[in-house]
Amino acid sequence: MERALPSAGSGRALPAAFDFSSVKNYEPLLCKLPAWYHFPVPITDTSAAAQAVQLNLHRSMSGERKIALAYEMSMFGRELNRSRLRQEHPEWKEKEITRELLRLAFFPKPLPAGLK
Repeated sequence: MERALPSAGSGRALPAAFDFSSVKNYEPLLCKLPAWYHFPVPITDTSAAAQAVQLNLHRSMSGERKIALAYEMSMFGRELNRSRLRQEHPEWKEKEITRELLRLAFFPKPLPAGLK
């Protein structure tokens, strides 16, 4: 079964075998896309000039600064998750939020009964 591409100007159709709309984690499957398929939206919204500036900044950073930056980004991500959990579960105490953060980080499935 062929499926028309939403943004294809060439009129080519995408075979049903390449329809990943029902797949949750489809990134590893993208390598199976035909070479002629072009995404309607760029994978990045950063301009080439801005990417060049970022690359130069990263190259000029010391190893210590790169590690510190990675740590800051990790802590920021944790705080975003913590805020989301507070918003979704206003009745939860801080201990419950921390437990859920740990579960999300290390156990994608629910915690075993002994760890609850």
